Parts: sequence; structure tokens; C-alpha cells
Amino acid sequence: VTMPAVVACGHLRVAISTSGVAPALSGFMREDMEKIFGEEFAVFVKWLGQLREQTKETEPDFEKRRALLREALDGFRLLGKVQYPKVWLDERAAKTG
Repeated sequence: VTMPAVVACGHLRVAISTSGVAPALSGFMREDMEKIFGEEFAVFVKWLGQLREQTKETEPDFEKRRALLREALDGFRLLGKVQYPKVWLDERAAKTG
């Protein structure tokens, strides 16, 4: 049985799995993601939930609600870059070089 590494931050849950191939990688990714998704992100998710509930009360049309909520997320992006370990980069370069 493969158990994913889970990042928990307020209402957010992110499961990470390599299907049992590299469980240590899942653990490293979880640790990094826990740094990204801190307390401020938990507050942000809670705010989005409250906004969703308010919108459900004031806008009966699903498509209009969806557009309003997507508009509220305008500008949100996860920005980052994977930093690969040197040993892997060296091995890859040796095979292709």
C-alpha cells in the first residue's frame, strides 16, 4: 500500500505520491510545500470559502458565481522552479554529453 505525503494547511490538503517509486522525494516535496503553504495561506483559503458562501447567497446563477470567484483569484499563481540535485544533473549530463 502506497501512502501519499500530505500537506495540510487549514482547509487545504495536497497529497503527493510517486506511486511507491521514490517515497523520500514525496517527503522532501511535502517539507518544501509546508513552507510555502503557511498560516497566511490558511487564512486566504478560509477567506475564499467565506466569499464562496456569500456569493451563493447573493448570486443564484452558477456561471456568474463561478466567474466572480475566478475573478477573485485573478493574479494568484504558484511560482517556483525545481532545483534538481547535482548528482542527478551530473549523471544526466554524462549520458547526453
